[in-house]
Amino acid sequence: MGRDGESWNYAILIGQGISWDCSRSLASPRLVLPFLYIALGAPVLFAGLLLPIVQVSRLIGTIAAAPVVSAASLRKWHGAIGIIVIATSLAIIGLAARTLHSVWLVTVFLLVAAIIGVARGIITVAYQDLLGRVLPSNRQSTLLYEESALAGLLAMAIAWGSNSALPGTDPLDGHLALLWAAAGVCFLSGLCIAIIRERPPERGTSPAPSPKAARDETGYLTELREGFRAVIGLAWFRRFLVARGLFLSIELATPFYAIHAATLHKDKLGNLSVFVIASCAGVIVGGPLWRRVSRDSIRLVMASSSAIAAAGALLALAVQLWPQLQYPIAHAGVFFLMSIAAHGIVNARTVYLVGCAPEAERLYFIVVADTLTGGLGVLVAFAFGVLAHFSHVVWPIIVILGLNISALIYTRRLQPFAAEAESCRTS
Repeated sequence: MGRDGESWNYAILIGQGISWDCSRSLASPRLVLPFLYIALGAPVLFAGLLLPIVQVSRLIGTIAAAPVVSAASLRKWHGAIGIIVIATSLAIIGLAARTLHSVWLVTVFLLVAAIIGVARGIITVAYQDLLGRVLPSNRQSTLLYEESALAGLLAMAIAWGSNSALPGTDPLDGHLALLWAAAGVCFLSGLCIAIIRERPPERGTSPAPSPKAARDETGYLTELREGFRAVIGLAWFRRFLVARGLFLSIELATPFYAIHAATLHKDKLGNLSVFVIASCAGVIVGGPLWRRVSRDSIRLVMASSSAIAAAGALLALAVQLWPQLQYPIAHAGVFFLMSIAAHGIVNARTVYLVGCAPEAERLYFIVVADTLTGGLGVLVAFAFGVLAHFSHVVWPIIVILGLNISALIYTRRLQPFAAEAESCRTS
C-alpha cells in the first residue's frame, strides 16, 4: 500500500478508535448500564449480570468469528457491522426506557449485554487482523496510545457538556443523553472503519492450510481436552487461576458501586456524567502509572491494584455509613479508584499469563483461564445480585472488600514474573 493510503488509514483509524473507545466509556457495562438499569426501576437481582454476560458473550463471539473472519477477503466489513450492531443495541435501550415495564427492561438489558459481548468479540478479531494489514507495526503502537488518551478526554467533554447543556431536564433524560451520545459516536466509529482502504489478498498468495488447521472438529475438541488436562496439572497455573478468581472482586465490582450510586444519586441531573468523568480520569491516570510500576514487578501491579480496589470499597462503605459523605463527588472518588484498579489488574494478569505460558501451548492456557473465570464470574455476579436484592447493596460491597484484601495477600503466592518466568513454565 502506498504512502497516501497508509496516511489515510492512519487518520481514519485515529478517528475510528477515538469514537469507539469514547462510546465504550459513555455506555460502559461496568458503570453506565447498571446505573441506568437501576434508575429505570428494574430489579437489583440481575443488575450485576450485565458485565459478566458481556465478557462471556465476547469470548463466544471471538471463538465463533475467528474462522469466518479468516476466510473473508476484507476484514473491515465485519468490524463495521459489529460496531453498528452495538450502536443499534444502545439505541434500543434508549427507546425502551420510557415505554417498557421494568420487568421487560430486564430482558432488554440482558439481551443487549449479550449482543454487545458477541459483537465485541467479532470486532476484536476483525480489528486486530485489519490493523496488521493496513498499518506497519511501528505505527500501530503509536495509534493505540494516542487514541486511548484522546478518547478519554472526548468522553469527559461529552459527559460534562451533556451535564451543562440540559439544565432543568428530567434527571432520567439527562442520564439517557449519555446513552444516546454513546450510540451516536459508536455509529460514527462504524462508518469510519467502513471507509478504510483495505486491499484483499492477491489470488494465489494465501498460505495453504496446515494439517493442524485441516483437522475435523472432533479432533480439534479432543486436542483442546488434552491441552486442558496438561495445563491444569501445573502448580503455577493453578495458583494463577485462584488469583484470577480473587481478581474478579476487582473486575466485577464496579457495577455494584454503580448500583449503590444509583440508589443515592439517580434523582439529580448530571450525577451520572460526574461518575463517567471520574472513571475516564482513572483510565487516563492509570495508563502511565501502571506502565511505570510494571517495569519493576508485575506482582506489584497486582498487589497495588488490589489495595486500590480495597480503598474504593472502604470509601463506598464510608459513604453508606456517614450521610455527610453522600454527595456525588464522594462516589466519583470510588469510580476513579476502581477505574485505576481494574485497568491495572486486567493488564497485569494478561502480561503475567502470556509471559509464563510456553509459546506452543499458550492458547490452551488463555482459553482455560478465560473459560473458567468467565463461568465463575457469572455465578459470582448472580450471587452478589441475590445478596443485594434480598438484603442491601452494601453487603456485596463488604464481601468485595474481603475478597480485595484476600487478593492482595494471595499475590505473594504467585511466582515472581521477571525472575521466575522460566520456572513457571516447568513447575
